[in-house]
Order: sequence, then structure tokens, then C-alpha cells
Amino acid sequence: MEADAQQVSGVWKASAMTWTLPEPILTAPVPGPDLPPGSAAEPKRDGYRAQLARYADGRVLLCSRQGTDMTAAFPEIRWVALRSEYQAPPNRSNDKLIP
Repeated sequence: MEADAQQVSGVWKASAMTWTLPEPILTAPVPGPDLPPGSAAEPKRDGYRAQLARYADGRVLLCSRQGTDMTAAFPEIRWVALRSEYQAPPNRSNDKLIP
């Protein structure tokens, strides 16, 4: 659908947004070592790929790339995420490898 500025001009009103964790990109095998232009890759290391989210209300969630809640399995990561000197801004997530 195409529209020009006159068709869409007017007052825009923002509405409340719901914040959710981003979906991780799952790995897929490739036929050879050469990557297409514009692609990026990183080696697979032993460990768990996880997303850490700290919500504005103080909750911490550690999820696997499949969406499984792993928070209880790694209490030390939750503890660090809750410590005030280590807190990232709320409503953000980080995608990392847990060795």
C-alpha cells in the first residue's frame, strides 16, 4: 500500500506499548564455509545460549533460545542482575552464552 504525505497527514496519537522479549535467531547448518555477502556468523561454543531480561518492576527472567525459563537453574546470574551496581536499564534484554 502506498500513500503520500497529504494522505497520511494529521495528528498521530501514541498508544501504550507492551514490551516482550525478542525472539532469538536459531542456528541453521550451511552447505559450506563461505557466507553470502551481508551475512555474519559466530562459532558454536559449549554452553547455554540465553537471554537475560530485567523488568522495571524488578523481575529477572533468564530464558533459553526456545523460551524455556532457566532462572531457577542459575540463581547466581539472577542475583547479579538484581544487584544495584550491576543493573542494566530496565525493560532490556541481553543475549549471551552461559559457559
